[in-house]
Amino acid sequence: MIENKTASRVWSALLNNYPHQNGRWASVWNKLAAFADGIYSGSTVSLNIHGQKTYLNYGHAYPIFSRRFKDWNNPLIEAVWQIYELLGRPIDFVDVGAGIGDTARLLQANCPKMIRHFHCIEGDLEFYNYLAANLDSPDAASIYKAMLSSNNGEISSLVRHHSGSSASQGPEKVLCTTLDNLLSSRKEKIHLIKIDVDGLDGQILAGSREILASDKSAVIFEWHPILCKQAGYSWLEHFEVLSELDYTRYIWFNKYGNFSHFMTGFDKRAIEQTANVCLGGLHDDDWHYDVIALPSACNLSDVALANLPHARHRKSWY
Repeated sequence: MIENKTASRVWSALLNNYPHQNGRWASVWNKLAAFADGIYSGSTVSLNIHGQKTYLNYGHAYPIFSRRFKDWNNPLIEAVWQIYELLGRPIDFVDVGAGIGDTARLLQANCPKMIRHFHCIEGDLEFYNYLAANLDSPDAASIYKAMLSSNNGEISSLVRHHSGSSASQGPEKVLCTTLDNLLSSRKEKIHLIKIDVDGLDGQILAGSREILASDKSAVIFEWHPILCKQAGYSWLEHFEVLSELDYTRYIWFNKYGNFSHFMTGFDKRAIEQTANVCLGGLHDDDWHYDVIALPSACNLSDVALANLPHARHRKSWY
């Protein structure tokens, strides 16, 4: 990694003075940030993220989002806690759409020693390079440069929505594989799968049937009808795939990490109604949900997950 140290200092100073409320300083801060972005966009910087030095691209969205939304990612933290407590030992975790390794950093800080091994998968080459630099211990993490979908074949290339995210909406075709194929040689059971891939989540679940059927992994995925529509995929597919595999319990959280509601079984009408609310944009122009899905026989407590008792006392936000 060739770090632009000046850019690192500028980005760190801006983040350390981030305005948590609207007002005059917020207006000034936004102007300063836009000016600096014009100079340093594309630079490699390093920040202290969740207590560890982390390489990333200048202006990456994670440090901003984690400052704006204090409950963001709480459902994921809670799922790791609850599974760890249920099993009484560290778990194996799959992170699809691992980005720069920010999720791993988050869990290492807030769920210390609760994850035996990370399987981190990223299709964006720049993000993958940062991911490999940040998680450089093969004993703790396996890093994969791969595009995933429902089958082995081709898929639309990635394009950037913003500095911290890529979506499979590009004009070119690139090779893809399935999560089942990518992890076919695994020796340990997968306990939790997190998927956050800007509208492609249902397709990746469709390519994970073997793992889900054999391991009965808990799943947390982003359900984003707006991005599903943009990418040309169904917002029903997530639940169609899971229901075929006897996943009947769903705990819904809004985009900010707060509990929303429960759903039992594949309630197509409720899903379509919720999708229409998201697409309408009247509540929020980017409204979406994170959903924890559990098999019917899973011993985790839906209510405990919804109440977020451990995540409410998280120790690290950014």
